[in-house]
Amino acid sequence: MRRCVQTWLAGWGLAIAAVFLPVLHFVLVPALLLGGPILALQRLVERVSVLDVSGNCPGCGAPQKQSLKRKAQPRLEFRCDACRRAIGVRVPEDLLAKA
Repeated sequence: MRRCVQTWLAGWGLAIAAVFLPVLHFVLVPALLLGGPILALQRLVERVSVLDVSGNCPGCGAPQKQSLKRKAQPRLEFRCDACRRAIGVRVPEDLLAKA
């Protein structure tokens, strides 16, 4: 619920800030005023989130600590900080069944 409210307020706060941008405010303000509640509702429905992932890179062996903060999906990907190789992470099925 907290993330939902933060998303909504961020959208509307950016809309207020966009009022002062010449010409761009004609597009940004309505988009942010509508987008804030839409994104907030998506956050509200999201039941399981992956906050961070830790482990070793399978390519170079470098320790990884990635902050993802995304909706849980069967497979999440990110890049190794050391070798820039794509790393795929599987989310356990029992966590996804709750979503």
